[in-house]
Amino acid sequence: MQIGQGSFACVKRSVHRKTNHVIALKIYEKKNLQQESASLALHREIYVLANLRHPNIMRLYEVIDSRTHVHLVMELCLGKNLYHSVKKRKPLQRFSEPEAAHIFRQIISAVAYMHELNVVHRDLKLDNILINEQNGNEIKIIDFGFATGCGKDEKLTMQCGTPQYMCPDLAKRQQYHGQAADVWACGVILYILVVGRLPFFAEYEGDLFRKIQNAKYKFPDDNDEEGRAVSQGVKNLIIRIFNKDASKRATAAQVLEDPWLKRHCDVEATLHDPVTGAAEKPEHPPAEQAEKEATEKS
Repeated sequence: MQIGQGSFACVKRSVHRKTNHVIALKIYEKKNLQQESASLALHREIYVLANLRHPNIMRLYEVIDSRTHVHLVMELCLGKNLYHSVKKRKPLQRFSEPEAAHIFRQIISAVAYMHELNVVHRDLKLDNILINEQNGNEIKIIDFGFATGCGKDEKLTMQCGTPQYMCPDLAKRQQYHGQAADVWACGVILYILVVGRLPFFAEYEGDLFRKIQNAKYKFPDDNDEEGRAVSQGVKNLIIRIFNKDASKRATAAQVLEDPWLKRHCDVEATLHDPVTGAAEKPEHPPAEQAEKEATEKS
């Protein structure tokens, strides 16, 4: 049964014959992969996901390559994307701070895990995060087509991602720290979760990028008539994330230790003990494989 359709692939709900395990089968037609960008995106997704083991990252089990198709055997992640989940929350289209903290902790835990392995996602946004509301708002990060290897202090040049989630260096079309760019995108996600709207918005892209470059955003007033006011604790965290200077921006591991996040999650925030379980460190770092076999650092 088909459950999804993208530009280059369709996703079907399937059953593994030997194990009777229900999985998601992502199917690419090779004739649609003739563009270099599409082929590189698929290779990056395969080589990065193959070695990631985290409860909040969609799992890749196997790759089946045939003459006409590439099949990715993946974990079946139930639920909807976080964008649709936020939009349906009436009237303010936002989560309470305890709910937002539980969701955000899972996201930033997965990002901290990736960064420890020198992997960056580069397209973190509501649309690329699945939430299973029937299972305690369990989170899964998906779509690793832009993922690549990147150490803590390394800079990348490839311009990618979604404009509203881009960091100041990307908005300037400059080289950027990949890990710091991921953290900035997480800050945009957190702001949306607790406020119910984008921190940076403009009708024209040029105006949007100027706001991002200057970190020009504001929090709702404490006496906001719509009731969008947020606590000082979450304000402090967002301010640490929205630092224009990437070298001074909080890292994902530091965000996990934030007092607001720890207070609401009821468990000590550590790098390898996320809300939903423990992550595994792979034997071979995926970043090295991705860079060696898929694409140059870009």
